[in-house]
Amino acid sequence: LGEGTYGEVFAVVAPDGQVHACKRFKIGERAKQEGLPLAVYRDIGIAQMLASLKHENIAVARQVVLERSDVVRISMYSECAESDLSQRLHQMKKNQTRFTTCEVKGIVRQCLLGAAFLCVDRFR
Repeated sequence: LGEGTYGEVFAVVAPDGQVHACKRFKIGERAKQEGLPLAVYRDIGIAQMLASLKHENIAVARQVVLERSDVVRISMYSECAESDLSQRLHQMKKNQTRFTTCEVKGIVRQCLLGAAFLCVDRFR
């Protein structure tokens, strides 16, 4: 689904048939010697904090797995959206198109509803 500085995200199918997003963090030789980047701890901390919340505008990690063998691997599983804003922006840039006013209002509304949900009696 995508790749970033600290990991890659791909779709996985659970035994029950549901599709989940799996973010697998890259643990290189440097991290083995110096420790994990703060961004990895941040992502895991946020995932654990949001795990108990349910809101249509907030993607929540369902499970964080630490695997230790010859290679240390951290995987974070969450619900999988059909597409995300980043993919949409990339596609629009490629096609040289723009959001309609209605689409912008919808995106802003979803962001504000998610933020309002988090702010009301949750993280004060």
